[in-house]
Amino acid sequence: MLSTMSFIRPSFGELLLIALVVALIFGTRRLPELGRSLGTAIRNFQRSFRGDDHESNGTETK
Repeated sequence: MLSTMSFIRPSFGELLLIALVVALIFGTRRLPELGRSLGTAIRNFQRSFRGDDHESNGTETK
């Protein structure tokens, strides 16, 4: 019997197909910008979840 996690975890082929579709939709020039924006959003979400009001270097965020 297969576990339920095997249905959730995508295979390499599926990940490759998703990457190709994303590249077609956004274009290869916008992908780095999209990655930076996503990384910044994740960092800000984690900071707000932890309750940090300041940057790690001690300056306030605006």
